[in-house]
Amino acid sequence: MRRGGKLALCCLAAAALTVCWPLLRTDSRPGAAAPLPTPSAAYEMMYERDVTRFETLAVTLPEGGYTVRSSMAFDENGGLLGVYNNLGQPVVVEGQEDFILDRTAYQMMLLCAQHLPATARYDALDLNACGLYAPDARITVTYAGDEPLVLTVGHVAASRAGCYVQMSGDEGVYLVPVDFHDVMTRPLSGQHRLPGALGKSADDAVQAAVVTADETVIVTRTTGEAEGGVLFPWRVDQPFVHPGSTAQAEALVSGISALRAEAYVASAQTQEDLAEYGLDRPTRLIASFSDGTIRDIRLGADAGEGRLYALMDGTGDVYLISGEQISFVQSATLDNLLDRFVALVPASGVASVRIRTPDGEVLLTQSWAGEEDTSPQNQAVNDRDVPRDVFTSLYSGLIGLTFDKTAPADAPGGSTLAEILFTLRDGSEITVRYDAYDRRYALAQVDGDGRFLVRRTQLEEALEEIRKESETP
Repeated sequence: MRRGGKLALCCLAAAALTVCWPLLRTDSRPGAAAPLPTPSAAYEMMYERDVTRFETLAVTLPEGGYTVRSSMAFDENGGLLGVYNNLGQPVVVEGQEDFILDRTAYQMMLLCAQHLPATARYDALDLNACGLYAPDARITVTYAGDEPLVLTVGHVAASRAGCYVQMSGDEGVYLVPVDFHDVMTRPLSGQHRLPGALGKSADDAVQAAVVTADETVIVTRTTGEAEGGVLFPWRVDQPFVHPGSTAQAEALVSGISALRAEAYVASAQTQEDLAEYGLDRPTRLIASFSDGTIRDIRLGADAGEGRLYALMDGTGDVYLISGEQISFVQSATLDNLLDRFVALVPASGVASVRIRTPDGEVLLTQSWAGEEDTSPQNQAVNDRDVPRDVFTSLYSGLIGLTFDKTAPADAPGGSTLAEILFTLRDGSEITVRYDAYDRRYALAQVDGDGRFLVRRTQLEEALEEIRKESETP
């Protein structure tokens, strides 16, 4: 038994390879045809070979080709023990041992190494019309202590009843199910496994991120505990902490989870290789889930025909992804992922609100009988008791302020228009300051972290309502 490789459990048993055949039904392009009678639906094996002696399978195509070698380990009785590779594959590609083969590829290769089913055999067909003079593929299989087997693969019959195949030492032409042609005439790039959608729900996600050369935005599912008295299913953790938009966060997670590779391109091993595909400075999409699954997609340059180059899930394999699949990224911006309220602080957690403006100071207060109470005993403006509906109107104007967009980190603020200090029932504080920005916007800063542009008319209307009530006798 060969040594040096890591044995892994292999899901295929050599004696049951023929069971795989019904699983390989796919469509194929039609080819040239030769006249032939209607074949029988029954399968007969063209040959029988000992798969424990299987060594290599070489595929020669009109343009290029490749060779795979057996990576299977057997015991002295011919029982399959496992495989000599970390990919869990029964065969590996010579010279590219890290090449991840699609399951249909290695299943068909093993089937070919042991025996090949045919529905009919003919002795007098036109070999040229069958495509056997200029074959679509030639397959050479070698075995330890046995003669090599050579299969010549011609065209698909016009009826799509199968494809024409000849084997060494037999002048007959066999009709083999079309799946064999579909798989074995693909170039090596077409034999690579294509990562598919995860099929994960946004309900299972715990975090997602969009990373570009200019900005990193991270959204995290909250634990359900109150933050500043506010409960939000999602929050933005970077570039600053702020409640997140549930709809946009879940759309981001669902979009990342649904991404699938459409074609394999190549393997990139160095920074120079990555730069060729625009993947040296990619846009990165990450989603992590409660079961530990992480989906990590890196998007590179435009590959033409509406596709982009991409790396998927931490491998060095470059794939193609259509632009339609990543259309959701256009909405996954910081502005969209943020909840639109500047500071949505529930009144049920507030003891007082102090509003300072160039014209003076106003204090809104609520008195609570006990820590567990959900309704205040009384509410006041500058120590003057006011009806609940009046207090609610004033308070809603303050916490209902929304922003149009985030402001750059270096955006200059002018004179202070208002400073609002929320003191919560647990003694913690939240400060929101509004500075002049331009004629249309005020620059809002929450505890010196998030910076937002709020329409001045919104702010002025809220402050004016509070001023009027504070001056009421």
